[in-house]
Amino acid sequence: MENINPYEILGVSSDSNKRDIVVAYRKKCLKYHPDKAPGKREEFDKIQLAYLVLSDERKRERYDKTGVVSVKEVENDENFDWREYFQTQFKEVTKDMIVEDKKQYQNSEEELDDIRDEIIDVKGNVEKLFERIPHLEFSKEEEERVYGIIEKLIEKGELNDEDIPQFFKYTSERKQRVKKMERKALREKKAADKYIKDEGCDSFEELARKISENRNRQNSTMQAIMDKYSGEKVAKGKVTKRKK
Repeated sequence: MENINPYEILGVSSDSNKRDIVVAYRKKCLKYHPDKAPGKREEFDKIQLAYLVLSDERKRERYDKTGVVSVKEVENDENFDWREYFQTQFKEVTKDMIVEDKKQYQNSEEELDDIRDEIIDVKGNVEKLFERIPHLEFSKEEEERVYGIIEKLIEKGELNDEDIPQFFKYTSERKQRVKKMERKALREKKAADKYIKDEGCDSFEELARKISENRNRQNSTMQAIMDKYSGEKVAKGKVTKRKK
């Protein structure tokens, strides 16, 4: 049986409050939504399952005690439809919402706070920073923008050598590191382009439309996810009460 740790999936600690969980969930959704990240549907589904557990006090308490993500706690709720839940969450984040959120987020105080917090958490590892900040996709321009933000935080005394030891090594090797990240970004783009081609689409926009059209045919999503991550069998559609 494969089990998931909802705290690790959302990137929060076990003592995180509801607001922290909601913020982390939102960021993960924006990063892994299939309309933005083709091929990441499984990761997106894990995020939904993690949020389902941590956003409900009873389910969270059960997980904290057992360390297991289980569907037993909802078996007595005959109105809970797993398939509908996952489909609803899938639809909640649209492409337009992603674009609009990016406009509002980048160069905002929220992004600045996130960059400061995350660069400390990764000990100054700029490559890892690009994997953690919402909407931050590598390019020379974005690297320069983020590098400038970190430099200003250092100048203001908000970051120091002890906070971000790896950043100063990055600075001395910056030219080579940027080239390395460029090669990685190119590989990822080629992989994404191949995925689009394999799906029979000409662009991300067409792929997004195709994903949308296929949503109604994804009725096995709940069954597959719950079988894989809970080790228990759940009937398609609604989870009903067992007869004694």
